[in-house]
Amino acid sequence: MTPARPHVRGELSWITSGPAYCVEVSALEVLEEFLDAHGYTVVALDGEQMTNRATTFDELRRAFALPPWCGDNWDAVNDCLGEFVHAHDGQLVAIVWCNQDVAAANAPATSAEVGWALLEVVLGRMPSLGPNCPWRIHADLFLTGQGEDYDRPPPKRLPLPGPVECPVCGEMEGVPILRGLPMPEAQEAAREHRAVLRGCIVSPEDDHWFCRACAWEWR
Repeated sequence: MTPARPHVRGELSWITSGPAYCVEVSALEVLEEFLDAHGYTVVALDGEQMTNRATTFDELRRAFALPPWCGDNWDAVNDCLGEFVHAHDGQLVAIVWCNQDVAAANAPATSAEVGWALLEVVLGRMPSLGPNCPWRIHADLFLTGQGEDYDRPPPKRLPLPGPVECPVCGEMEGVPILRGLPMPEAQEAAREHRAVLRGCIVSPEDDHWFCRACAWEWR
């Protein structure tokens, strides 16, 4: 009996994409924990190996363990992916296309075809599987990469003091000055005007506060 497919966007509520779920590389650990918790069989494609049509078919053969005679054409791949469904009948499968942004940048047309073919697997609409075919898997497709096209959890809100009274202008506009490598939480605090960032160099003489009203800095 095929296990029920988890509600991906119910449990990972920060994912807004679909039916191919786009996940930013910074959230890979969260994704891996989700897949492990639900016992997915994971098929991993590496987009860095899919930079043209020939290498894309090579990577598909490797990831899905397709037979060597599977040619560099979609009819052959479709037939062999039907055999993949047969071999994994009753399983919960996650197809994780890592570095999808690299593949899309180097071979955009071929990447679009790959996305279509993988969604055929996910949606169970492969031409090689007839309407009365008993083979069924529950598959989810995840694309990982870098940039705004990929979803990620919101950064944790950094607990910060303030605002405090400025000793010069008297306004309650003093916010902390943050130094060092700016983590996402610090960057978000700066965007929310709850802090200011001052680079990576830290000195004992550094000021600790900045006034948003008059730009005075003090310790």
